[in-house]
Amino acid sequence: QGGMPIGFGGGARVFGAGAGIGPSDHLLLGLAAIAILSLFYGIFVLRPRTKGGKQGPPVVTSSPVSSLPIVGTIIEFGKSPVKMVQRCYEDYGPVFTVPFL
Repeated sequence: QGGMPIGFGGGARVFGAGAGIGPSDHLLLGLAAIAILSLFYGIFVLRPRTKGGKQGPPVVTSSPVSSLPIVGTIIEFGKSPVKMVQRCYEDYGPVFTVPFL
């Protein structure tokens, strides 16, 4: 009974009653969950809204500091919040949304 611990064998797997999930399966499930959550985040949070749109104020998704949607606005806000608000006011009008999550 020496050898490798249970769950880390290299033999054939039988799917069905009593079949366990190995560590690589957990990793794959985690990555799939992250991908699905990222997709929903992109659809519901980062969707561009136009000025005067039906759903609400326009969302600031771009920044001259960085081309990454959320990271660029966070960096720009960190460098100079007043300049960012002035730029967004000129680009989007008096009401706009800046996503930071």
